[in-house]
Amino acid sequence: MLNDVLRTFRMPLFFLLSGYLFNVAKYYTAFGDWLKSRVIGLLLPYFTACFAFYALWFIRERAGESGGLSPSYLFAGIFAGNGDRLAFNTPLWFLVCLFCAELIFWCGWKLVYRRGAAVQTALFFSLSIAGYAVSRFAHLPWSLDVALVAQLFMFAGYRLHVAGLFRSYRFSLPLLACFVVLFGLGQLNETTVDMNHRAYGNVLLFLAGGLAGSFLLMQLVYWIKSWSWVRRIFSALGKESLMILVFHMGFAFVVLNNLNKYVFANQLHLNWVAYTLWGIGLSYVAGLAINKIPVIRFLFKGKRFVPAVERAWGKEKAKTEYSLPAGEKAM
Repeated sequence: MLNDVLRTFRMPLFFLLSGYLFNVAKYYTAFGDWLKSRVIGLLLPYFTACFAFYALWFIRERAGESGGLSPSYLFAGIFAGNGDRLAFNTPLWFLVCLFCAELIFWCGWKLVYRRGAAVQTALFFSLSIAGYAVSRFAHLPWSLDVALVAQLFMFAGYRLHVAGLFRSYRFSLPLLACFVVLFGLGQLNETTVDMNHRAYGNVLLFLAGGLAGSFLLMQLVYWIKSWSWVRRIFSALGKESLMILVFHMGFAFVVLNNLNKYVFANQLHLNWVAYTLWGIGLSYVAGLAINKIPVIRFLFKGKRFVPAVERAWGKEKAKTEYSLPAGEKAM
């Protein structure tokens, strides 16, 4: 039951955080630079991971352990970019979906960045509703319909960054109480939320629950970040978040299942908590190992080897203040 509750905002939170981190000031006049950064940062890891895990799946298929799925169907699914065609590592769908979501958000923002918050909200809400409507009839390649649904979450994250959340702006207690109520309303949704499979149920309850749950979790993290050990854990996991996404199901879960089968004779009683902790832990270790090999690091993370002098120079440049582009209106 708890896992179903978490599903209400788990994927919306990822899109909201992507909007929060979207650097408009850096790319608002440099679309080519943004496109290059996203191709290297999202599409390169996607195709690298897809081909690698497809190869592993194909080896298992030849050994009779894959479940009898069609190799050609799954190979074509790499280019379709939908989770139901990526049985060898389903979570990879998020990478191409996020690429599409950021592209749509960038284009939408360019249209309304000089307008007020009401017009901006109306546009991105409309895009989310349009994505929901499309998903009822077709699942578009690269989860493009899901990318549309995600627009309201990305916009909310971006506006929170602009407002200076947890810097110059705080959620008030009455507002947090409203979030609790909205999150409770989200639980009235009769459908277990799954954005990958386009399971939204009532779209308004889905959007309300996703936004409210994300805001509440962000507030909770802010409250507990004063605990140094919590801050260190979140910081470490955040640096390897891409590798956790890439490896937790297609690698870590497979290893755990085989350990249970061949070492423990299926005596381990595994639940979603065990899978989550094991998946995060082993994927984190895999990410650290990949950091040691520059070529593999570039292919799986989109990050090239940077000499120490260049890293230091980059850190100095990164100290510039986040600012709104000329003409954009704050909330």
